[in-house]
Amino acid sequence: MDQRVIAIDAGNSRIKIGLLDQHAPPGARPTCHADLFIPLGDAVPFERLAEWVEESSVPVVQVLMSGSNPPVIDELAALCRNHPLPEPYLLTRKLPLEIDVERPKKVGMDRLLNAIGVNAARPEGEPAIIVSCGTACTVDLINPEGTFCGGSILPGFEMSARALHHYTALLPEIPVEELHAAPKNGLGKRTRTALQSGLFWGQVGAVRELTKKLKTLLQKSTDTPPTVYLTGGGAPLLAPQFPEAILEPHLTLYGIVIAAEHQHG
Repeated sequence: MDQRVIAIDAGNSRIKIGLLDQHAPPGARPTCHADLFIPLGDAVPFERLAEWVEESSVPVVQVLMSGSNPPVIDELAALCRNHPLPEPYLLTRKLPLEIDVERPKKVGMDRLLNAIGVNAARPEGEPAIIVSCGTACTVDLINPEGTFCGGSILPGFEMSARALHHYTALLPEIPVEELHAAPKNGLGKRTRTALQSGLFWGQVGAVRELTKKLKTLLQKSTDTPPTVYLTGGGAPLLAPQFPEAILEPHLTLYGIVIAAEHQHG
C-alpha cells in the first residue's frame, strides 16, 4: 500500500519540511510532493501540515524528525502532538551508513543524513562529494563503497557576514540576499561591495579548493571521478559557480525517510 510521511529537518538557521513517499524503488530517492522552508524563530505552520495529511491521495502515516538542532526537534515534537498529525518519530543514530571517522557519534546528523540521501541513488562504485551550505558549510567525502569518510567544516555565508559585523566596530552586516550582487571581478569599490565580494568569492573559493583536494585524494584509489552534490540554504547561490554539480535541496529529507525505514525494520 502506498503511504507518505512528513519529514522535518531542524537546522540552526531554518527548518525544512517535506511531504514524501514513505518508500522508494531500489536505486531511487523518495519523491517529495510538497515542501516548506522556514527561518528559525518563525512559527511553523502546523495547520498547513494538517492540510497535507487531509488532502493527500494516500495515507500520511508518520511525522519523522531529525537535524542538527536537538532542542528545536524536541520543541517541534511537542507542538506536533497538539495538532491533527500522525505521532512524531525522532530518528536515532542507528543509520544505514558506514562511517569512517575517529569519533562517529560526534558527526552531525545532517551530514550523515545527506550521505544516506546521496547513497540511495548513487551509481555503484561512484564516489561523491557533498557540499552542504547552511549556517556552517560542510564539504564531505563519500567513497566508492558508500562510506562517509569525513570532510571539512567552515562558516556559511550568514555566519561569516554576522561575524564580520559583530567583531568589528564599523563593518555593516550584509544580508545573504545581497551576495547575488557581488562584483563579478572581485573588486569592491565601496565597503559594502568589498564585503559582498569577500563573502561570496571567499565561500566559492573555499568550496572549490576543498572539493579539488578531495578529488585529488580519490585519484589515489579510484579512476572514477566523484559527483558533486550541493544542498542547504546557500546552495542556490553557489550553484552557478559549480555547473557540474547536482543541486539537491531535499537531500537531508531523503536521508530522514530512508533512515526511518531502516530503523523500523
